[in-house]
Amino acid sequence: MMFRCLPRPSFLTFTLSLVAIFAMSSGCSKKGEFPTARVTGKVTLDGTPLKFGSLLFVPEGNFPSAEGNIQSDGTYDLGTYSASDGAVIAKHKVIINARVAAGASLPEDAVKGAAGTVSVIPEYYGDLAKSGLVADVKSGTNTINFDLVSAAPTAAKK
Repeated sequence: MMFRCLPRPSFLTFTLSLVAIFAMSSGCSKKGEFPTARVTGKVTLDGTPLKFGSLLFVPEGNFPSAEGNIQSDGTYDLGTYSASDGAVIAKHKVIINARVAAGASLPEDAVKGAAGTVSVIPEYYGDLAKSGLVADVKSGTNTINFDLVSAAPTAAKK
């Protein structure tokens, strides 16, 4: 009786098989994107809708941030991978910026981009370490409003 030996799989075949198994079982959504949930809301300053600006949601962990622009009625819609797909499901620190051109003392300053900008909201809202703004994005649709105030809390003034 003759026994026929089967060829041993090569190291390359073994490695490629492991990579394929991990890729199929990763559980991420399309193209390696993390699951997101829709996030909309309104930003006000002292009770009045903020007419322009932007928001940045920075999640805990190693996940991509989400951003959105504030519309003239104070509303916003966040996007991570596209303009309005929401934010990664996680707890987030939030910053909000609303800046206007400061005006130039000389026309040459404006042309050279040296005119600078001025925040129309307290500066600390634009600082991740000082804003104090947080959001918990959960599965489904999230409505997260931010009611900003002009008077800085004692802790934020430092």
